[in-house]
Amino acid sequence: MSIPAAAPARLQELLQINGRLTAERDALLAAAGTLDESRSKVAELQAVAQVAECARDEAAQRLAAILRESEVAQRKLDDARSEAVARAAEAETHVAARDMARTELLELGCGGGRDAGAINDRFRIGVIRRQRHRRAR
Repeated sequence: MSIPAAAPARLQELLQINGRLTAERDALLAAAGTLDESRSKVAELQAVAQVAECARDEAAQRLAAILRESEVAQRKLDDARSEAVARAAEAETHVAARDMARTELLELGCGGGRDAGAINDRFRIGVIRRQRHRRAR
């Protein structure tokens, strides 16, 4: 059997086609591998995003709890401050009443004798100190 004259050319053409098809197959396999890697990365990123969302939600809950606790603490602090101011005002009223009573006693001559001058001096010093303290505030 004889080989037709066009057979070597046809063989060459088929080898070229085979080479191109092999190259295209290799490119498609590489693209499929890249696609699989991309899908894997997407799944991995989705898992990371889900974990991050859970952590964000947990942090938001913690923050809300901290805010509630700080509001309670602030209310307690405000109450304590109000009570301290009320007690200070009450004490100031008592001191003023005592000072007035002492002045009246001194004016009436009670507590006379040689201690009267010392009591009067201590009283004046106390009044001056309180006045300075009030001005300092």
